[in-house]
Amino acid sequence: MRSLVRGLVAGAAGTTVLNATTYLDMALTGRSASSAPADTVTAAADLVHLDLPTAGSREEAYGALAGLGVGVGVGAVAALVRSAGVRLPWLAESAVIGFGAMAATDGPMAVLQVTDLTTWSATDWGRDVVPHLVYGAAVACALRVTEPDDERDDGRDDEGPARPGRLLLRSLAIGLATGARSSWGLVPPGLVAGKAPLALAGGLVGTELVFDKLPSTPSRVGGPTVARVLSAAGGAGVLARHEGAAGVWPAVAAGAVGAVAGTVLGSVWRDLCADRSWEAAGAVVEDAVSAALTAYAVAT
Repeated sequence: MRSLVRGLVAGAAGTTVLNATTYLDMALTGRSASSAPADTVTAAADLVHLDLPTAGSREEAYGALAGLGVGVGVGAVAALVRSAGVRLPWLAESAVIGFGAMAATDGPMAVLQVTDLTTWSATDWGRDVVPHLVYGAAVACALRVTEPDDERDDGRDDEGPARPGRLLLRSLAIGLATGARSSWGLVPPGLVAGKAPLALAGGLVGTELVFDKLPSTPSRVGGPTVARVLSAAGGAGVLARHEGAAGVWPAVAAGAVGAVAGTVLGSVWRDLCADRSWEAAGAVVEDAVSAALTAYAVAT
């Protein structure tokens, strides 16, 4: 109960900072407030056949209340996860919380067709990413400040990050990489199994890096997403078992979530690059990022 209350407080603090960042941007640029939060609430209400009053400024109020609910709720979840023993370095925890809140906000908007994320400009993404990362940093700070002395832990031991948190972060990394290139998920099993399987995994990675650049290559969204999720979940599971983790399933789940996120983010990135005729450069950047994530995931 104490952790839940701390999480609610941290979420409220983070939401305040997020709103301040957004309003500062509006004050500096003169842009108008987004109607997407209000549109999302009304779309969700229509989906469940709930008749909400919309006279006056009620729709704007619904959007604001929904945003507060998401912000406080994500803070509560972050506190419960932390109290369960998952401790990450501050920067990593800030990023995970920030992107988690971003997914909780943007996901419903996309599912309810309030907006098409693939049409967003780089400026649009910047105005979405920055406030949510600031939110994540504020929540992570608040959780640490309000933590009792007998529970306080910076998530590190003498050799680095605490093992459960680090394993989850590495599993998420292999998932994100596999969302970009599905064969990256085969690298952990290859490393564990020996030289021949590793060489096979490397050959598959190299083949995919080439075929990914061909115009005839189909979209990764849809049916291929399932294969990416399975590849990432398997790779994360191998990582967890190889390190003798007490539980394999949290790592498997983190890998699967990372694969979905990597698939969506990669698709959005490539669409943005295509709109600006940066197809080749965008693909190479994605190659480099996914390779770096894989290297981090398999590092010991």
